[in-house]
Amino acid sequence: MRFKTAKVTAATIAAAGWAGLALQFYLSTTSGRDATFFLNAFRYFSYFTILTNLFVALIVTVPLLPERMGRWLEGPQVKAAGATYITMVALVYWLLLRRHWNPQGIQAVADMLLHAAVPVLYVFYWLAFVEKGALRWRSSQAWLVYPLAYFAFVLARGALVGAYPYPFVDVNQLGYVQVTTNAVAFLTAFAVLGSTVVATDRAAARFTGRGRR
Repeated sequence: MRFKTAKVTAATIAAAGWAGLALQFYLSTTSGRDATFFLNAFRYFSYFTILTNLFVALIVTVPLLPERMGRWLEGPQVKAAGATYITMVALVYWLLLRRHWNPQGIQAVADMLLHAAVPVLYVFYWLAFVEKGALRWRSSQAWLVYPLAYFAFVLARGALVGAYPYPFVDVNQLGYVQVTTNAVAFLTAFAVLGSTVVATDRAAARFTGRGRR
C-alpha cells in the first residue's frame, strides 16, 4: 500500500511539474515580442525556478519509466537535494517575489504549479516515502555547488546580454558589491536549509529505526 501511494504521489508531482513547465515555456516563448523564439527559450532556462522544477520533475519521473533511465536520480542524496532546492524556490517566490506582480489566467496557473503545488507535494513525498538515514552532514555542503554554479551563470549571462532573471542579482541596478552580498546571504540560507534537511533525515531514521545511521 505504501509503495502504491508513493507511486501515485510521484506521478502527481510529475504531472504538476511537467504541466507547469510546459505552460511557462509556452508563455515565455509566445508572449514576448521583443525577441526571437530562441532568445525567449534561453531566457526561460535562465531561471532557477525552471531549472529546479525540471530537476524535481526528472527525479519523480525516472522511477515511473520502464527502463529506469538515469538511476542516479533515484538515490536518497539526490532526492534530498531536490527537497532543499524546491523549498528554496517556494520560499524566495512567496517571501520576496510574489509581492511585485499579480499573475492572471494561465500565468497564475503556471505560477501555482511551479511555486506551490510542486514544492509542497515534493517535500511531502520526500518526508513520507524516501529512504531516511543515508545523509551525512557534508551532504548539505555538496548541495551548494548547484546555487554557486547558477550564480556564476547568471553573472556571465548578464555580462553578455545585459539582463538578469531576478531583481536581487541585477548588477545593472544594484552593482556587483550588493549582488555579491545578496549571493552570500542566499548561499547561507541554502546551507541552513540543507542542514535542516539532513537533520530531519537523521531524526526520521532514528525515530523509525529504518535506513542507515
